[in-house]
Amino acid sequence: MTTESSLESSIFWQHIIAMDVQYNSSRYFCTYMKILYIKRRNQLFRELSKQPLNSFRKQYLRLRHTILSNFYQQQQQQQKKHVRNNSDSSFLSFIYDDLRSYSGGDWKSNITMTNDLLLHNKDVNIDNLQFQSLNVNDDNNHNNNNNNNNNNIAFCENFAFTGVHHIFDQHKSAVNCVKFANSNNSLICFASDDHTLSICQLTPLPATILFILRGHQDSVTAFEWSQSNELIVSCSCDSTLNLWSTMNGKCLRRFKDPQKCSILTCIFLPTNNNMIFTGNQNGIVNILNLSTGIYSKNSVTISDGGPILSMCFESKDQLLWCGDSKGFISTFHFEMETCKLLLINKVIIVPGCPITSLSLSSSTILDNDNNQNLLLANCACNAVVLFRTGIDKKLEFLKCFPIKHQNSQMKIKSSFCPNSNRSGNDDNLFINNQSSTTAKMTRICLVTGSEDTCIYFYHYQSPNLNTNTLAISRCVNKLQGHSAPVLDVRFNHDESLLASADSKGSIIIWKRDSSITKKF
Repeated sequence: MTTESSLESSIFWQHIIAMDVQYNSSRYFCTYMKILYIKRRNQLFRELSKQPLNSFRKQYLRLRHTILSNFYQQQQQQQKKHVRNNSDSSFLSFIYDDLRSYSGGDWKSNITMTNDLLLHNKDVNIDNLQFQSLNVNDDNNHNNNNNNNNNNIAFCENFAFTGVHHIFDQHKSAVNCVKFANSNNSLICFASDDHTLSICQLTPLPATILFILRGHQDSVTAFEWSQSNELIVSCSCDSTLNLWSTMNGKCLRRFKDPQKCSILTCIFLPTNNNMIFTGNQNGIVNILNLSTGIYSKNSVTISDGGPILSMCFESKDQLLWCGDSKGFISTFHFEMETCKLLLINKVIIVPGCPITSLSLSSSTILDNDNNQNLLLANCACNAVVLFRTGIDKKLEFLKCFPIKHQNSQMKIKSSFCPNSNRSGNDDNLFINNQSSTTAKMTRICLVTGSEDTCIYFYHYQSPNLNTNTLAISRCVNKLQGHSAPVLDVRFNHDESLLASADSKGSIIIWKRDSSITKKF
């Protein structure tokens, strides 16, 4: 074979190898198999390249290209379309795709609960409040085998409740915020549109109201417990930030917003409770130093954003996330030495749909990557959205969970279930328990309020590429009992009690099945 024909033959087989590499990612999930396949093909072509080309061999390239493109191209385009990160202008398409996937399961009509008008009947025996678990088919896998059914039942049982522990009705307007004290199963606080906060003790029975905190002149929009639970900071539409003592219920200090506008959210810096972040109606993030009582001059205005409705902070990397009324989530890095916030990322979820709640998972483990956080966001587009963050701190879309939330004035909130964010090799974590692979996966459970007066519990399980296992998401339970939109829901430290508050001022403390909580 001449040198020219040898070169032509070599180039021809290189084209085939290049085509194999192009479609190799669609052929195998396992990296080892991808490498092994290309290596073996290269060995074969090295021998064939020494032989002269003929008309039949030249047709092989054209035929193989036709076969592979027809078989894999559609799959590749679908994967490329659903690269779920913030390279797109918004997450709108991903969210609506996920919401449509739930419609086949008819997730709203599978409830046989009653007692929707519980709070209208003062003579009702709250111990008789009952419900049925909601079981929605996995939107990624509609082949329900026995293992899947057993797993569904197990997760539903994990969120079984035995009735109502107590109902509070001291607030006469909407209760905007509910939070248990840190690592405390009994102490809880509520913030309301009636200008007050209340601190209550749930156990031992009977539950009691310890203090009513009076001092704001307008709606109390948010509050936060200090790490020691000795202080509470609250903000209001009266443009003030109040610091309260939880020992006697007295207001210790009062601070006016630098821009003299409504303060909509506030949080302590977890690693140093002398620092407080606030977000106001003008879309400005302010930093208050409690030691000096002076706001930092390094306030940050979110350009193109609206009023800041929600915040959460991650201590390890000193990250602050802010959600606003226009649908943006902004990520800041906080420099403690200079007391500055540096904007490192900003994405819009659904344009014009407010981000009414942001919650950070207590577990940062997902797919064995300790550098990722899980962020939960309520968006007024009928959705609760789960994100994760990588080393570059950019948000990556994981899953969307449907709720009723269209009214932008309703500040619906959600939260992670404290003890349900775990990873492990438990058989219940796998779709296919017959797999011999024991790679770890993570399951996340969350609870959210909704405009339809219900409380929804969702479960998400991360995918496992080693076993080609897809991600699982399902609604595992639904509680009814409120007569108005549920604005906030929170578990206590050991998940034995769940607190939910609605837009009419009613607060229900739900009692979880004690036999379940002992497992955690």
